[in-house]
Amino acid sequence: MRSLFTAMLLVFGFEVSANNQLCVNNILKHDVCAEAQRIAADEQKALPYKMAERVQIISLSASLNVLSQGIKLLYDRAFFENAIMQQGRSLDDMKKQMFESSTQIACGTDVTKAFVDMGGHMRFLYEFANGEVLYEFYVSSC
Repeated sequence: MRSLFTAMLLVFGFEVSANNQLCVNNILKHDVCAEAQRIAADEQKALPYKMAERVQIISLSASLNVLSQGIKLLYDRAFFENAIMQQGRSLDDMKKQMFESSTQIACGTDVTKAFVDMGGHMRFLYEFANGEVLYEFYVSSC
């Protein structure tokens, strides 16, 4: 019984220590996990947020030092691919553009840029109207 208790303390102690290193891994010792929770709580009040005619931010959540943004494209894959082809572009070009846009969103405002600069990560999950995932991007530096 004593060895089981000791083993549990070691496992939970390591997990707390690992989370602490993940959350306070910056020169100012600022807790980015708490900051992720705060940002998510503040921004959730404004959801859904219309980014463009057929694009909405539908969710914002925090898990440790990751701030996740769910972006719903109000059309299906066929419409998306057809529109890309009609523009004479490739899907790879569009993927690069969407990653650049995600980086601009993460690094374009003072709050989220500071969050990323302090060791936070922003996750962008793009989904079609039917729930099919298009892209998932992580922005970890500005």
